[in-house]
Amino acid sequence: IRSANAFNPAVGLILVGTAASQISNKDYRVAGFSLPDEAGPLDDGFALAESELNFNANVDDKFFANLTFALASDGGETEVELEEAYIQSLAIPGGINVTGGRFFSGMGYLNGFHTHTDNFADRPLSYEVFLGGQYKDDGVQVRWLLPTQRFLEIGGELLRGDAFPAAGAARDGRGAWSLFAETGGDIGFSSSWKAGIGALQAKVINRAVDPSNENSALFTGKSDLYNLNFVWKWSPQGNPVNTNFKLQGEYFWREEDGQLDAASYSGDQSGWYLQGFWQFKPQWRIGYRHDQVRADNNYVDGILLEARNNTTYRNSLIVEWAN
Repeated sequence: IRSANAFNPAVGLILVGTAASQISNKDYRVAGFSLPDEAGPLDDGFALAESELNFNANVDDKFFANLTFALASDGGETEVELEEAYIQSLAIPGGINVTGGRFFSGMGYLNGFHTHTDNFADRPLSYEVFLGGQYKDDGVQVRWLLPTQRFLEIGGELLRGDAFPAAGAARDGRGAWSLFAETGGDIGFSSSWKAGIGALQAKVINRAVDPSNENSALFTGKSDLYNLNFVWKWSPQGNPVNTNFKLQGEYFWREEDGQLDAASYSGDQSGWYLQGFWQFKPQWRIGYRHDQVRADNNYVDGILLEARNNTTYRNSLIVEWAN
């Protein structure tokens, strides 16, 4: 029997390229929302998207370690970013799991997955505006798998608070925290489901409303984000090889209060997406997604956050062949 990977640690390389043509990707904006640099549409034409170099291994019988670098091209220059760097427990009794380092937050269903595993070429609008595409930060995470007949897991995180939607690493580097819970089970032999709930509270210090503008207004205050999510999967008698269907959706709601430079600001924002994927024969799938976000902010003249009951929506269709 040959090992799947003879290296220690295991080494993985994921290359992602795109060829895109869009009606417009200049001055990309979502009315009423602040977007970090990472959020936005694909580059037009041929481009090397974010690729990953990964190293992981068991440290010993008690800990697992993972290190992931993201490689991307920006303005003709190659950028290397530390995507993940964490140690995770393996042997704590009672169904408890502890992770420490830099990791993807457990807030939201899609957030815990690497972007190259997504069903669509981009993330839903709600992930762009509320989590900057994907929320990762430095800190510690604790999960507890409860000893119940139905799957039930709860967890929480204490985070540095240096990544969007937080900023400034407030409270001496403990500027954000989250709580989340998931439950699920089977429905007969052909279906299974999972549902979750989460909350993220972040202290924000001098977060730029428009990072592309060096004279941007700065927001300082608090950001409270809440999430509901669910997934339902179906395949005949539990065998997904020939045909299967997956329905997935999430709802976000955020309240922000504080100061925009010297002006008082408060924002009431929400968003959701719903997507379905049908594999109608081996190697072939078709999918559809509708997503939208709404901003109802107090009026601040002349900046991106000026919006009253403004809704932005998008529809996406994909046909996929996978070898």
